[in-house]
Amino acid sequence: MDSAQGHDEHSGEVHSHNASYWKVFAALAVFTVVELAIPSLLGELRPLMIVLLMVVAVLKAALVALYYMHLKFEQVALGALAAAPLILVAVLILFIMSDVSFVDQAGWTFTPSDASHAEAAAH
Repeated sequence: MDSAQGHDEHSGEVHSHNASYWKVFAALAVFTVVELAIPSLLGELRPLMIVLLMVVAVLKAALVALYYMHLKFEQVALGALAAAPLILVAVLILFIMSDVSFVDQAGWTFTPSDASHAEAAAH
């Protein structure tokens, strides 16, 4: 193999990596536009909106991790190590969502206690 042929093969490899980076960039841009459109399209369906926004966010994070962090080309053990915090975050989000589902969606409402009424009347 002469040096010109080796250089051409390496150039093709770099070109294919650049092309895949641009494809991932385009996909991330499309997903960002979708993220921006979801609230205006599904504002009334808040639970569905939240789920779809989370799905799009996970897809974007997966693309970044797989291609820009090169996890696609690594061993499975390294991928599992990178996925472990994501699983923990998903579990924590589920706990938070189950807690928030019991709160009135209009916001927290507090009623003043009798002691604060008595204190306000004294002043």
